[in-house]
Amino acid sequence: MRLLLCLSLVLGVGCETPNDIGEVCSEIPRIVSETMRPQVGETRVVQDVAFERCAQFLCISVEGHNPYCTRRCQVDSDCPEFFVCEHPVEFGPLSRVCVDDGGDCEDANYCVRKSEWEEPVGQIPDGGPLTPADAGSDP
Repeated sequence: MRLLLCLSLVLGVGCETPNDIGEVCSEIPRIVSETMRPQVGETRVVQDVAFERCAQFLCISVEGHNPYCTRRCQVDSDCPEFFVCEHPVEFGPLSRVCVDDGGDCEDANYCVRKSEWEEPVGQIPDGGPLTPADAGSDP
């Protein structure tokens, strides 16, 4: 499908990036729950080709909320309405963006739901954090 969207480049028309931010990461819920393993109070960003609905194969769960597609960003205007550009993870390979192995690194920012980022866990009207049963894991 992306090939069809970008085929217009050959014809001289610009290729618009699909807006997948906030969409479910995969059509198969088991893939999301097993790969993301969302936990209440933890924010996770995972990049996996199994997230076929995400243009950059990036999926995020903020404070254990339901995972959704995200993208890297630099400013809030890089994100759609109701999303903000934040640095949600402090550690791990997806927490930094480096030019090369020995080059400078900077924080990796991602589009996150503004409501999840600004409100305490358990007070979100969108369904709130997942419980282990919701995530498909054993209690």
